Formats: sequence, C-alpha cells, structure tokens
Amino acid sequence: MVLAKVYNGSFVAPTLMIRPGDMVRLKLVNCLDEPTNLHFHGLEISPSGHADNIFLSINPGQSFRYYFRLPRNAPTGTFWYHSHEIVPASQMARYPNTSSEEQVFDGLSGLIEVQGLTNDLPVSLQRLPERYLALRDVQISNGAIVSQDIDSNAPTTRLVNGQVHPRITIAPGQTQLWHIANIGADIFYHLSLPGHTFDVIAQDGHPLLHAQPATTLILPPGKPYDVLVRGGRRGPTALRTLSFNEGDDHYPARTLATLVTTGRRRYRSGCRTRSSTGRSTSRACPSSANAS
Repeated sequence: MVLAKVYNGSFVAPTLMIRPGDMVRLKLVNCLDEPTNLHFHGLEISPSGHADNIFLSINPGQSFRYYFRLPRNAPTGTFWYHSHEIVPASQMARYPNTSSEEQVFDGLSGLIEVQGLTNDLPVSLQRLPERYLALRDVQISNGAIVSQDIDSNAPTTRLVNGQVHPRITIAPGQTQLWHIANIGADIFYHLSLPGHTFDVIAQDGHPLLHAQPATTLILPPGKPYDVLVRGGRRGPTALRTLSFNEGDDHYPARTLATLVTTGRRRYRSGCRTRSSTGRSTSRACPSSANAS
C-alpha cells in the first residue's frame, strides 16, 4: 500500500470528457490537510472567476464550484488538468511545503479529452478504437509518494494509467487512436514503439492538417499527443521511453508497457490526410488515499 493524493478515491484520476460548446460544471471538495485548486491546462477559457483561475486557493474542508462554457470552436484533442496551488503569502508559514509540483507529483492530475477529433478524419477512421495513456512517475519512501524535497533526477518508477508495465492489445493491421499525455510533474518521456509509427494527428490539443509520422515522441511534463497506431506483426512489442538527457537531469531508458498484437488481421485504412474542415457535469474530490 502506498499513500498518495488522489481525485475521487482513485489513483487514476477520472478522464474529463467534454465537447466544444459544452457547459462544464465541476465541484472540487478539498479533503486534504492543505489548500489546493484546479487548472484546466490548455483549454481556451477565462482565467478568472469560477473558470481557470489559478489564483484560487481552496482551503482544507472547503469546496468550490468551477463552471465555464467551452467555446464552440474550441480545438479538439487531449489536454490535462492538475493542481496549480500557489499558497498565499499569508499562509506560507502554515503550509511551507505545499505547491503545485508537490501535489501533481503526489497524484493530483488527470486527462481531459475535448471530443470531436475523429470528425475530421477520413470516414473509414471515424470509429476507431481509442486508448488513453496517462504517463506519470512516482518515487516512494516509507510507504508514501515523496512529496517534499523532490529530486527529479532520482530513481523513479514509471507508470501508465497508474500501472507498472501494463499490457495493451491490438489486432494486426488494426488502427487505434491513442490519447497520450505526460501528466507528471517533472520528468521527460522519449517514447518508442519499434516496428510501428506514431501518426500524429494532434498535439497540445490542436489538430494538425496532415498527419505527421514519427518513430519517437518527446513528452516534457504536460505534453499531450493524439496519434494513430497500426498493429504490426503478431507478438509483443515493448513501448519504451528511451534514454533522455534534459541537461541537469538524465532519464534512463525504461519499458513502460507491452503492446501485444494478436487476433485476426484487420483492414488497413489510410491515415495520412485529414479533411479541412451540451452540457457536462463532473465532480472531483482530492484526498489522501491508499493506492495499491
């Protein structure tokens, strides 16, 4: 068992699904013993009031209702949300170790999908299987995630959707849409999937006019990609993060997950070109919890 800070009682935070034009209402209930807040990273919404206001500080035991309307012309793709706590100067003495880095590293971050990305794909690709890959890392000491004096160059455990080395399946020739984001606080990822190509159709939540094939993807903290992946030969392939030198920090290569290609061969759809062309309610409750 590992002590962490989580949303809604789960180490894997809920993925918020919204569409352009939606009215989003979300209640944040602070069950922690320190202040926190929410930041909707990358969404083109107001940075004030009850919307994406990073200067709010929700004290322990208090709650706050966020609400905003996403523009009808909002870009579609993957974004993320996370704590952006900036402790007010008047409370620094009481909460000297509280910060957004500490809270994100401890678990307070999750994915957002602004739906509609596939509408601009060729018809044959508009009903693809979709997968969500939330990348983060943890350092564990004395049964809890390290949340003070974080050393981003220290040995760390890489997780995909809160799991160590999960298994992902795909059929030979099948195309899947992967929503990938680095929702960690500090370290970089350099993704590689030997024998496969990442066809990038959006990055940073903004669709591309033409898919861009890539053999590797670099994801600093907060970086999202939306990519098409096509199943290759039957058998396992390691999804890896390659060795990466960030300057002050050096991150060694690690296997993140195993892609298993299995089953009957599927029709090979093209994926190089894109065409030119409500209401949503959620509740998030950050708290301390045991993650196994």
